[in-house]
Amino acid sequence: MKNFFQSIATTLVVSILGLQSFAFVGTSQFVSTVHDQSKNTAVESPEGSPTYLTYENLNRVSTEGNVIWFVLDRFDITYYEDYAKKECPEIFYNLDGFTYFNDMLSLYPRTFPSVAYMLTGVEHDFYDRRTDYFWDAYSTSPFLNTLHQNGYDINIYTDSYYAYDDARAMQKYICNSSDASINLSFSERLSGTLRSVLLRAHPNAKEDPFINKLFPAIQEDSSYEKVYPKYSSEDPKDIYSFLQANPLKTYRGKKNFSFIHIAGCHMPNQYDENFNEATGDDWWDPVVSMKQSFKIINRYLDQLKELGLYEDATIIITGDHGWHGGSDTEYDPFRRPHVTAFFIKESGKSSGELQLNTAPVTQGDILPTILASEGIKASHDFGRTLFEIGENETRVRKYSFQSWQSPDGVRNDELVIFEVIGSARDLKNWHIVSKEYLGGSFYQ
Repeated sequence: MKNFFQSIATTLVVSILGLQSFAFVGTSQFVSTVHDQSKNTAVESPEGSPTYLTYENLNRVSTEGNVIWFVLDRFDITYYEDYAKKECPEIFYNLDGFTYFNDMLSLYPRTFPSVAYMLTGVEHDFYDRRTDYFWDAYSTSPFLNTLHQNGYDINIYTDSYYAYDDARAMQKYICNSSDASINLSFSERLSGTLRSVLLRAHPNAKEDPFINKLFPAIQEDSSYEKVYPKYSSEDPKDIYSFLQANPLKTYRGKKNFSFIHIAGCHMPNQYDENFNEATGDDWWDPVVSMKQSFKIINRYLDQLKELGLYEDATIIITGDHGWHGGSDTEYDPFRRPHVTAFFIKESGKSSGELQLNTAPVTQGDILPTILASEGIKASHDFGRTLFEIGENETRVRKYSFQSWQSPDGVRNDELVIFEVIGSARDLKNWHIVSKEYLGGSFYQ
């Protein structure tokens, strides 16, 4: 118990240091310089309370066609190849017509900014604040705009703070954002963010009276709760329970795009494989993480098949980033490469054993692959698809790692850029090409 509270104290100290620029974030009039690639203009977010993504439409699929994109937090190839595939291969029974890419390189090592980059195709260079990057990425995304222009309902299920800041940036095309704002003071927002960071590292702390008194759960506007609760990937039991209580139902008229972010492999586990409270070794067992995640995924895919909508769907199962086996805050030394597990089923496929593809691919290749699978001709050049990359191709890929640096208690993170030439599965192919201090926290 002593070590547990020491660990909590450490988490809080790191959280506070990571948020030392929060006051600046709340008051600055800084305008982002992340630009729309086609318009070359910066977009400033409006004033007022942000809106949030909800559970709305999570069980809704279209008879016209669907893109279903499951993202398991920190789904490294190790969790699939070294643990789940060997110890519980039965959980992968639903991968009919899928291809497994075993050399997928994520651009970033953490949920921020990986999720926003994956969804929008807009890179974050860390010269702009987190909130400004989110606003510009979502409001100017050529990918999301292309889906919208081609008649897709777009539903995004992910976490505020780590994956977006204000759902109003998406509201010209998003279907599952809240209409009611949550009005919070600066101290309430700070407390809520600290609570989120703490519970991410120590899920069981939410039962502790002292923690709940120190960092109370945010009480949301009652009008907001009348519709759908705020979505969070952090509690897989809530997601599974929602899908249990709300079987998939169909609608007509437009196609559907759903991006579903699940806690996945970011341990410690809150629950065992049956969503009971985790105890003992279950806390740190990656097999338990995989069983939880695929219980959600398989329930969804089983129902797609029952509805006759599986074949025409484009389905992706992947991670937002990998894991090098050591501290998330340090790059030197990497214990192993960051390689993210990636599975895809293209529209039109419904049977056949899982295929292996060893091509050197990146997250940037996902968006053009989705559009090609859906038969969408885009005016924007999204690049080559995953299947257009040669398996023996020599390709230079970029990886951006943000190392937490706090000498003398003053946060000054380091941005470390790698080039990966050849297979990312071999650490010898990873080369540092630049290092730069950011002058603060990369979360600012």
